[in-house]
Amino acid sequence: VVVSLLPASFHAAIARVCIELKKHLVTASYVDDSMSKLEQAAQGAGVTILCEMGLDPGIG
Repeated sequence: VVVSLLPASFHAAIARVCIELKKHLVTASYVDDSMSKLEQAAQGAGVTILCEMGLDPGIG
C-alpha cells in the first residue's frame, strides 16, 4: 500500500505508477478529474485507490 500525503497535483502521477505496479493507494486530497480518469485502469489492474482519507474527516 502506498500512502501519499503530497499535494494533490502529484496524485495522478503516483496513481499511474501504483496501477502499473499493482499497488493500492491512499491519499489525503480530494478527487479531481485526473484521478477520476484513472478509475477504469485501476479496476482493470485490481488496484484500490482511496482518496480524501484523513484531510478533513466528517467535514466534507
